[in-house]
Amino acid sequence: MNKIQMTPLQLVIKAYNWVGYKYTEQDAEFMVNALTNLLNSSWKRYKIKEVDYFITLGLNGVFGNFAGISMATICQFETS
Repeated sequence: MNKIQMTPLQLVIKAYNWVGYKYTEQDAEFMVNALTNLLNSSWKRYKIKEVDYFITLGLNGVFGNFAGISMATICQFETS
């Protein structure tokens, strides 16, 4: 059975919705572009499913207090 792969846009929207944040189209576009750049450069070793996993862990507070949705925070989730 083939599973449909999550997209960077879906990851970003999921993160915003998870914590109940409202976002603008510009916010989402910025985060998607930044996440896509990371996925295509320094995060090539990860599958999108793994990125979704560490973002979910971070949003759940596994790596300490959640500090808000930003690329700095998401990168912190990756290194934690």
